[in-house]
Amino acid sequence: MSTKTYTAEQVSQHNTRDDLWIIYNEKVYDVTQYLDEHPGGEEVILDCAGQDATDAFDDIGHSEDAHQNLKALYIGDLIGGVPKKTKSASAGGNSTDANSNLFLALALVVAILDFYTISNNKVLQTCAYVSNAESGIARWFRMRDPYIKVNLVRSDNLFADVDVYTLIMGGPDMNKISIGFNPYYKVCDEFALNDKYCEHESDESNSKKLSLVELIDSGGYKFPIESFMLNTKKETDHIYTLDRSGIYCAMFLTSNIPDTVEDIAVEVEWVQSYGNLLVSDFKRLFSTVVFTFAYIGVAIVLSFLTYRKINLNENTSITINNLKFQKFTLQYKFILFFWAYGILYLSTSVHYILLNKYDYTTDSLIIFFTNVLDLALSTIVSVWTIYNLMLFSAGSWIHVDITNTNKKSHNLQVKTAKIIAVVLVIQMLIYDMEESTIHSLIGNVPKDWLSTCIYIEYFLIYILTLTWAVITWTKIQEKKLKTIYLITTALLGILFAIIILGVRLFNHTAQTASIAYTVEFIFTVVVAFLWHNVIFENNTLVLK
Repeated sequence: MSTKTYTAEQVSQHNTRDDLWIIYNEKVYDVTQYLDEHPGGEEVILDCAGQDATDAFDDIGHSEDAHQNLKALYIGDLIGGVPKKTKSASAGGNSTDANSNLFLALALVVAILDFYTISNNKVLQTCAYVSNAESGIARWFRMRDPYIKVNLVRSDNLFADVDVYTLIMGGPDMNKISIGFNPYYKVCDEFALNDKYCEHESDESNSKKLSLVELIDSGGYKFPIESFMLNTKKETDHIYTLDRSGIYCAMFLTSNIPDTVEDIAVEVEWVQSYGNLLVSDFKRLFSTVVFTFAYIGVAIVLSFLTYRKINLNENTSITINNLKFQKFTLQYKFILFFWAYGILYLSTSVHYILLNKYDYTTDSLIIFFTNVLDLALSTIVSVWTIYNLMLFSAGSWIHVDITNTNKKSHNLQVKTAKIIAVVLVIQMLIYDMEESTIHSLIGNVPKDWLSTCIYIEYFLIYILTLTWAVITWTKIQEKKLKTIYLITTALLGILFAIIILGVRLFNHTAQTASIAYTVEFIFTVVVAFLWHNVIFENNTLVLK
């Protein structure tokens, strides 16, 4: 399929709230659907509708996540080039201000070091979570006291003497005050965004808030408050120290940028106590460590219980053959599952721990190899799980009514499951190499033809396994086993639906991912213990 092309004139016509395009690196992006999700407010995007924002985006510098966010909005290439811009003489500053903040917001403050372009009389407010690692697993990684550092980005060509009023305080306290201007730009990380710090309010509502002096006089603040002036002629960094975790905000306002000055940028560094990870990735590290212990713990418990059961039934030492080919096939599968996921979460934890030590820009080969190992294990374990779910739904574990009359049909189901598993492994390994992560499959709308193909296959597998499961359920005669199978099918069906439909319904944040992993763990533990007392005797399932 050929790539669509557009001229700059065509792009400029898409400049309304209901139809909004932008240009970056001679590629065209449709950001219409992003307006409601934009943490900086829709005004910022509307200001750059139909324009080229390449210089603003590249001057600031962004992480790979920001580029991936743009990739999802791509609709075609630009032909004929971009007309040269003329500087705006409006009181609001130049047109690149809006573009800069647009792409900063698209990145959702994913960088540890952030840059913001500021304009005359337009308040910029940025909020992010800063951790002091006070408790739990976070203490294991504590390296330093957290702080927020701000300064102006100085240029050799900047000779103007510009003051920027700066205010830093706790997020809950900043929501109580007004400094005379309603924030025009609001940029948040995912935690501040979830707590609604980036929702724009009316001027009337903002004017009813306390002034900073009134808040201080009332004593109704919980976090340290610091207000000061940054100046383009003074090369001084300001450090805001903090002693507890929470959402913190910085606010910037200036009114004396000359018309002859292209732009002024402020730099904010959010320094976490635990190391070099982004907060969202540290939350993922916390989750992966917890689930490593959880899955390995359950695997040990199941191994012990199964060992006892084998000794009681066989009076023999435990072997793989005892588990795999005799009475305890189901227990063998579940033990394997929990050990596999425990090792997978351990691999992910090691990768995040090393990233926390070396940071994202390191050239260390160990980061590359741990990332490859993590992705490969994730793909193999995921596909192995899907393959066994298909066998389970087809009745292969249960040996239900597999007579000569339906043996061909059953063999066809098994072959189908094997073919699907092989195809999925190949596709997902390719996807891993291209995208360096498979998380977008369960957290974002599919971005390219390969991920779309995998997504469609997942949906078809879901329908197929449910169909097979219903057929298998009708063939089970024993009432208790029939009930166990029905409950298991319902739980796994819900879990699989969360994975499949989550692509459309949920954002892939550390918090939503943690919830999804918790649901997955609880469901699988319930299913494992539902089947723990079911064994094979005379090629038939028996509940004991």
